[in-house]
Amino acid sequence: FNTVTCDQKASDFKERQRLRGEELAAIDKASEAIQGTVLKVADKKSSSKGTSLAALRSDSGGAKREQAISLLREKAEELDSNMLSALVLRAEGDSLSKIRKMISDLVTRLQQEAAADAEKDGWCKKELATNGQTRSSKKELVDTVQGEVNQLKIDITELGDDLESLQKDIASLAKDRESATKLRENEKVENKATIKDAQDAQKAIAQATAALDSFYSRAKAKASLLQKPVEGAPEIFEDSYTGMDSGAVTALLEVLQADFVRMESETETAEAQSLGEYTKFMSDSAVDKASKEKEVELKTASKTEKTNGLTTKKIDLKDAQKALKAATEYFEELKGQCMKPVMTREEKMEKRKQEIESLKDVLEVLQG
Repeated sequence: FNTVTCDQKASDFKERQRLRGEELAAIDKASEAIQGTVLKVADKKSSSKGTSLAALRSDSGGAKREQAISLLREKAEELDSNMLSALVLRAEGDSLSKIRKMISDLVTRLQQEAAADAEKDGWCKKELATNGQTRSSKKELVDTVQGEVNQLKIDITELGDDLESLQKDIASLAKDRESATKLRENEKVENKATIKDAQDAQKAIAQATAALDSFYSRAKAKASLLQKPVEGAPEIFEDSYTGMDSGAVTALLEVLQADFVRMESETETAEAQSLGEYTKFMSDSAVDKASKEKEVELKTASKTEKTNGLTTKKIDLKDAQKALKAATEYFEELKGQCMKPVMTREEKMEKRKQEIESLKDVLEVLQG
């Protein structure tokens, strides 16, 4: 329902009121004819209106009645008035007094109907305008609440996806921390064993070196105490035997000792570095895990809140839709009462033209 419809309704109502006014005027003219006015007009226009008006020269009641009925029939046809046509049928067998009474009652009835129509038109305009505003506001409310419901559904879905992802991340972090701890423990045991082996090897090499050093020292001392060989005696050995090349063996042991010292040092360094990396990872992952767990807590609370809000909004939406449906159904009722089909503009203009021409003819007769 819009402004164009209101304007059309107002125009139709004015047209109907105009026709009612013309109908009342016709009835008044018929009443005047019954009371003698038509007779006077007929005397003045007898030369131009023919035998139908000449009958009015008679003073008899029958002539007046016939003239009144004739005028009513003419106006009923001109105005296409079912009410006037019915009045003609009723008046054809009645006396002047009864016809006068019927016309008087009809005038009163038409006036009451005109007032009722005016009152109903005002009521219709008010109800249609109010209903239009109600339907507009309810439609807007439905659209708004529907949008909120849709957004809540999207938010809840996104929160659910976020929570699922966070839970996976937390589980992955827990698994990584567990794996890192096991790896660290294994590395610690392995490094400890390697360091001990290196230390034990260093001790063994030190002991071997000490034993060899002691032997070679004693061998050299003993050789220096031996007597010089007798002159002219056959030579058995060129020099005194002090053992194998002690320098080569000692050098080899020193190389091995250095290797095991380096092994101990590198393993200790690797252990310290691995421990540092493990400690940092455990610290960082603990912070990350705590942050994600807090995010899960907050998002879970938000999802719960939005889920509860969605339940409430669905109820609000249902109520708004009911209100809109009720307003729409009432609008359909109003259309049946206040927006009945009317004549087209061309039909109304043609009928108005004919009514005007007819009324001009009657007015010419009545005014002389």
